Amino acid sequence: KTAKVRPFWMMASGFLILVSVVAGVAKLYINDWVCYGAVLFAFTAVIDLIITLEFNGVIRNFMSEYLKLGEPYLASSWGSAIALFDGIGFYFMYLGLVHLISNGKSWRSLGIYWGAGIINSMIVLILGIFTGKHSPTFCTFLNIPYVIFPMVALLRAFKQEKRPSWNTSSTSIPLKAVDLTIAVALAGCICITLAKGFTALAPMNANVDFLGFVEHEKSFLFDDPAPFPIIQAIVYLLYIVPVQALSLYYCLSSHKPQFLWEITLVHAGVMIQAQFSVIGLAFDPQTPLEFQTSWMAAHFWLYNLLILVVPHVLLWRLLKQHSSTDRKAL
Repeated sequence: KTAKVRPFWMMASGFLILVSVVAGVAKLYINDWVCYGAVLFAFTAVIDLIITLEFNGVIRNFMSEYLKLGEPYLASSWGSAIALFDGIGFYFMYLGLVHLISNGKSWRSLGIYWGAGIINSMIVLILGIFTGKHSPTFCTFLNIPYVIFPMVALLRAFKQEKRPSWNTSSTSIPLKAVDLTIAVALAGCICITLAKGFTALAPMNANVDFLGFVEHEKSFLFDDPAPFPIIQAIVYLLYIVPVQALSLYYCLSSHKPQFLWEITLVHAGVMIQAQFSVIGLAFDPQTPLEFQTSWMAAHFWLYNLLILVVPHVLLWRLLKQHSSTDRKAL
């Protein structure tokens, strides 16, 4: 009975802490509510970092009860990777949002980049909870703000922030050469994400192995405590492949529409968070040895670094097309 009651009080305490932080931040008198959310999430990011350190044995008896009774699915290689990226990657994004908003600068691009990444992590985590061996607990409801706030902030960034006007056509020969190189790389990325998705969809006993992914990414077979890597690969197939195809089309076109900047931000934001988890799972010491990937696996690094780096290179390419004045509005 005590084990069933504790998660409820953990959840209640968690929401009480969140409310207390919001109440304290409200005294900053900043008009943009996104700033308050960023400060709150920066606070919780530190807690996620503590969870990761506890899981990996760096510290002890800080969050052990929470990992056991509150959110046991976080006591896994994938859950640890999600928490670690929140405690480091997203933490610095929150600080960036606070800096931009408090100084009256545009946070649009950073907001889209962050929002896409955290929404992806929540999709994979929540679907994993409902398909894994751990049932949702009271503390699972603590993830609700991580779903609602990023979605609302992302819509706010898309609709309410001023879009810069920019030169949507490019005749520069060097930029055309860059476009062609990125297009070739994007074609490779499409093949990789398609192969990941099809491999994830295939029954594991069917011996289906597109491009050797099961051989070089053994984590496809790892579903303890949930099939997180399979869910992530399916997200790639359903959502990232269409974005990659659209990006490929416009890379081969001299006309670069404004929305290409936004979808590339979404693409890059998803990939940096997702690939951190994929690579983290493959090399985490807590992952069973038979599911780990060798550090010398060239195919693994080629596949996973290519789909991570290419959208960021495309962001740089698009940024080069903006004038220095327009960049400030991004």
